[in-house]
Amino acid sequence: MLYRRAGKGTFVAKRHIGRDLLTFSGFSEEAVARGFRPGTRHVTVGWRPADAVAAALDVPTDESVLTIERLRTIDDEVLAVETVSFVAAIGRHMEKFDLAD
Repeated sequence: MLYRRAGKGTFVAKRHIGRDLLTFSGFSEEAVARGFRPGTRHVTVGWRPADAVAAALDVPTDESVLTIERLRTIDDEVLAVETVSFVAAIGRHMEKFDLAD
């Protein structure tokens, strides 16, 4: 789709990233279904004190949680910064997986 700006010229519009709010799927599946190329870049992966997420995870503030911070991309353009924290019992298992997607 093209659009015009007075005094600027004609430009190619970026594709709209829409979403059906009645369905849920993963970031990558959603991107591929809409014709985009999803990607992920790790920012950090590591163990931290639960502090800010302790109440949400129902763990003591001094308990360690595995925290993963990633940049989520669509066609190499950063779309979101994602931060996910896992309680220790789950985090130990999560470390075994390739968390790139």
